[in-house]
Amino acid sequence: MTRIRVTDALRNIAALLHREDAGADVEGVDDPILTLRGMGKEMWADEDADACVERLRQGWQ
Repeated sequence: MTRIRVTDALRNIAALLHREDAGADVEGVDDPILTLRGMGKEMWADEDADACVERLRQGWQ
């Protein structure tokens, strides 16, 4: 089984989500990944990305 690093997978997903043909409205888009664009954004609306990463890294030590 071929393994992919998480960072590579996230980079690939981000590239798909930001493709020019995705546009702001994904209605009618056939790509199932692109239909996820914006899903759950309200969960992260009040979350500072740097603070979240720092909090997660504290649990690694």
